[in-house]
Amino acid sequence: ENELLFFENDSDVEFFNCTTYYFINYLYPLLDVNLDPNYCSQGVKSMRARIPVSDQNVFPMLELQIDALGQDVFKDATAVSIDIYNANHEKLPLDIHFRDFYRTSGGDPKGHLKRQVWIDANSWVTLTFTREELEKATVDMDNLKNIGFETIDQKDSAFGKYVEFYFDNFKIIR
Repeated sequence: ENELLFFENDSDVEFFNCTTYYFINYLYPLLDVNLDPNYCSQGVKSMRARIPVSDQNVFPMLELQIDALGQDVFKDATAVSIDIYNANHEKLPLDIHFRDFYRTSGGDPKGHLKRQVWIDANSWVTLTFTREELEKATVDMDNLKNIGFETIDQKDSAFGKYVEFYFDNFKIIR
């Protein structure tokens, strides 16, 4: 109930757009459907995000495109939450951005909330954002356009080619 994206349907991954701050083409995150139950918070599938490691000071971002989910999807919602798994060998930060209209080139969004969360190595976290919290940040929850998940630049060679996060159980709380 109130589940928005389970990731049980393979096409749920298509609601995410991958971008890179400063438009560095070779650092787009790679998304796919995960079937390993160790990386599912519920059900049998989740979304895996592999973010390329770089020393270029770029910030790869996954953006959930709310418009594609349908009109009034957040009407009467009191909060939104998502489960995220950090599949890396160390505690890592993830910046979460809420926008009530599209980001324009060269400028900050008018209304936004950015919250940095640190996720322990090899563990799940459920992130919940309330309507009240969003309104304090001038975000109109009824008119959300996208939710961005920005990774910091990882230079640690122990990560290999990618840092990995898993996303599951994106839901609206009413």
